[in-house]
Amino acid sequence: MHASDSETTRPPATGENDLHAALHAIRYGILLLDAEFRAVFINQAFRRMWRLPDAMADSHPSFAQLLEHGWSQGFYRVQEGDHDRYFAERMAQVERLDGSGQVRLDLQDGRHLLFESVTLPNGQRMLTYADVSPLVEAVQAAESANRAKADFLSGMSHELRTPLNAVIGFAQLLEMQARDRLSAQQAGFVEYIRRGGDHLLRLIDDVLSFAKVDAGKLPVRPEAVRPADLLDDIRPIVMPLAEQAQIFVDWPDPSGFPLLLQADRMRAAQALLNLLSNAVKYSPAGSRVRLECGPGDGMFRIAVHDEGPGIPYDRQGEVFQPFNRLGREAGGIEGSGIGLALTRKLVASMQGRIGFSSRPGEGSCFWIELPLAGRVEEADPVAATPLPEAKEGEDETGVVLRGGFSLLYIEDNAPNRVLMQHVMATLPDVRYLAAASGAEGLAAARASHPDVIITDINMPDMNGYEVLQHLRAAPETAAIPVLALTSDVHPEAIERGRAAGFDLYITKPVDLAALLRGLDRLLRSRAI
Repeated sequence: MHASDSETTRPPATGENDLHAALHAIRYGILLLDAEFRAVFINQAFRRMWRLPDAMADSHPSFAQLLEHGWSQGFYRVQEGDHDRYFAERMAQVERLDGSGQVRLDLQDGRHLLFESVTLPNGQRMLTYADVSPLVEAVQAAESANRAKADFLSGMSHELRTPLNAVIGFAQLLEMQARDRLSAQQAGFVEYIRRGGDHLLRLIDDVLSFAKVDAGKLPVRPEAVRPADLLDDIRPIVMPLAEQAQIFVDWPDPSGFPLLLQADRMRAAQALLNLLSNAVKYSPAGSRVRLECGPGDGMFRIAVHDEGPGIPYDRQGEVFQPFNRLGREAGGIEGSGIGLALTRKLVASMQGRIGFSSRPGEGSCFWIELPLAGRVEEADPVAATPLPEAKEGEDETGVVLRGGFSLLYIEDNAPNRVLMQHVMATLPDVRYLAAASGAEGLAAARASHPDVIITDINMPDMNGYEVLQHLRAAPETAAIPVLALTSDVHPEAIERGRAAGFDLYITKPVDLAALLRGLDRLLRSRAI
């Protein structure tokens, strides 16, 4: 019960004075309530925090009266009509909290308070309030900066990939014509252009992925993955690199391990590919790269051994630092120094581990460990939908190489339209149509009924998804195969493209051979 008037005028004992002085000195707001939720004590920090006059604070107001005071000061982010509901919720909140943790109050003036309620041994209830506005603002600023950084890098990726598509594409086109039209020296120049473009593309991809992982924006979708499937994903990429560098690669047979990994298949392949490409890149011609894999301690380890120069002992602590090539900058081998730093972040995002050992002059071993997800269950294989078979004597791009079809390319970037025009000009009897906007493309599709349509995704007037939607909605264009050719390489964008109904989704800078194979597939499916 609340003390009587005569008791409130009694001078506090010396010990109580000392306690109150100590509580007044604390920078957190403190409110002591009795069993009837009337204030027994209110310290100075609370009074300043809520602009509470001393006369009111010393009159032992009820908690409801304190709420009304806050309402009169305009502290609460509440509409006028929600007064009663808000007060009832706050009263119930204080009664319910009793030692259950902190609750954040966001005030109308921009402040953020954390408060909690505990019951003291004497039955009184103590509410403590801490102003965490600087911390909340710092967190919000960091989140905003991360979003801005991710948006900026995403936009830069698109802006850089679009001109790179023309650079690499024209270089590939010239390489296709090198035997007939270029001297050996000119062919060498073209190769330098194409290799430089490829290197810049890898750098863009690595930097963007690194930034997205750093900002927590790179999606990771763990699933059960067979080790054999993971190695099968990267083998077609690694072997041509190894053959070109005259490196022998020993591949393990993971089929002997009836186990499943818990990992994002694409991210795990990216991490392992980084290790293998480094091993190939820094190993001398004629040497050997060896893969080993096996389970242990609840994890599955894949190790990459090389016979390269190794890493100096005094620099091994720098191995996973971004943009640090450990003194290899002048060695004539292309690289950005970000691959291992990115790989470590990718592996950590899948709850895995990464490590290495290295002896200068004797080579290195880098390994990753990924969590085990269980054992392989026997299941009926899923039958793949077969592609239309090529005719006898016709290679896999026979329809494209034979020509005789019409193609509409919807793309707002002029150099990319010119590139596609020249690619189609290498094929016989191809009717090439181009449109610089989504609206122009739809009009051209309705007027000319092309055999296949290629569209960009990011265009000023409408995006590629809207173009596809309009094409599918019109009876005269609904059956035309549509291929998306875009600089948006994010996995979620690729999944969205496939789910939207694009027959194929190819990213820029375009691999012309892959583009021709894709067109061949679409044209054979239409049986023109």
